[in-house]
Amino acid sequence: IGRAAIRNRPAKQGRYDFLLFLDCDSGIPDSQFLLNYLPFLNSELGVVAGGRIYQSAPPAESKLYLHWKYGTLRESKSALWRNLKPYDRFHSNNFLVSRNLILKCPFDESLKSYGFEDSLWAMDLMEAKVKLIHIDNPVVHLGLEPKEVFLNKVRSAIQNLARLNSQDKLLGAGPERIYRKYLVRSSFLTTWVKAALKLFKPLFVIQLSGRFPSMRLLDLLKLAYYLECTGLEGKGKTEINR
Repeated sequence: IGRAAIRNRPAKQGRYDFLLFLDCDSGIPDSQFLLNYLPFLNSELGVVAGGRIYQSAPPAESKLYLHWKYGTLRESKSALWRNLKPYDRFHSNNFLVSRNLILKCPFDESLKSYGFEDSLWAMDLMEAKVKLIHIDNPVVHLGLEPKEVFLNKVRSAIQNLARLNSQDKLLGAGPERIYRKYLVRSSFLTTWVKAALKLFKPLFVIQLSGRFPSMRLLDLLKLAYYLECTGLEGKGKTEINR
């Protein structure tokens, strides 16, 4: 039924006041995990996100290394860092919420494939002025995926992002950050830059499949996917939505 609808279902069918969402490939790091959430079981609860970490040692299988490196560098963040931009840095793998809040502000069920359903929900929470806080109560992400599966999910997420941006549902998220970071304050992409991204996409994938994948190249691959999804690969300068 899709990644958004499956998160709404416990609220519709549940019997209790609070819901704790955990991805099924989550490892519980210690016996204090549930206790750390107990202080937040009160009527003032908005959304409380616990975060995620990855195992410290890299996987033995090289095909899992890309996912592990990305998660270790990009997703394993402290609550202090996540609380600087709580809505932008929300992930739905580990969070506590009241059942009534999900019923009042459900996930957008039009998204059925992988990617950005949690970002869209966080934007809805922000617009509804729902409090979202991050705490240091992470789960261990155990379900590392082979590079082919991981990159297919990257492409799926970018397809969702392009669709959402075309509907003005995720202004300020996703590709704008990639543009700003890698084109140095430029709000335009020239034709030759787009052509280069299109040309080098297969080389990006080859590099990311090795033992030393570059996160910068992964971001450029995401940008290339975005141009592909929006039909902008061969066009001239394109202004970024603000």
